[in-house]
Amino acid sequence: MKQAREGRRSAGSRLRNEKGGVALLLLALLAVVSLTLLWLASVNWSKQTLAVDKAKPILDLATRAASLDIDEEQLAEGKLLWNEAAGRATFYEYLHRNLYLDGEGDPLPGSFLSAKPNVLALEFVSAPAYPSTLHRQVPHYVGTKDAVLRTVDVTIHGPSVLAVVEFRISSIGRGGEEGLLISSVSSIRFR
Repeated sequence: MKQAREGRRSAGSRLRNEKGGVALLLLALLAVVSLTLLWLASVNWSKQTLAVDKAKPILDLATRAASLDIDEEQLAEGKLLWNEAAGRATFYEYLHRNLYLDGEGDPLPGSFLSAKPNVLALEFVSAPAYPSTLHRQVPHYVGTKDAVLRTVDVTIHGPSVLAVVEFRISSIGRGGEEGLLISSVSSIRFR
């Protein structure tokens, strides 16, 4: 019995002599939470970077294909004019095939997108003289907290096609999707 009392006293005195035990535990918990948030941010950043690395070349390919649709009759007369209807059809065809989208533009299984891409601008541009500076501002989500103004400033050396597309990708931890605004300009250059 005496040993039991001495054992309890020494355990109690050990607890009283421990300084900062709870503080160390809270600091460790804070470190774990901080590292978890850092991990989530880095995973979302990696997903966004991979999505841009996949989407940008596909968008460039679609604008390049659209830029090759010219009016053959006008070309025979020495004028370079767009066949805009054919160019728009070609742009969407390349976008749908390379992003694995169905006829409505929704992602098919195997696509890295979580929602259909939103084409904010598809413009066939001609200038009176080349080289020329193309300056466009494309607003998106106007009047909301997510309002974005995408500015495109580029020197064009011939008739060009400009496209600004929003791609939606899923994000971890936010419980939703994140939008990526990507622009592409493709020119026909005279040499």
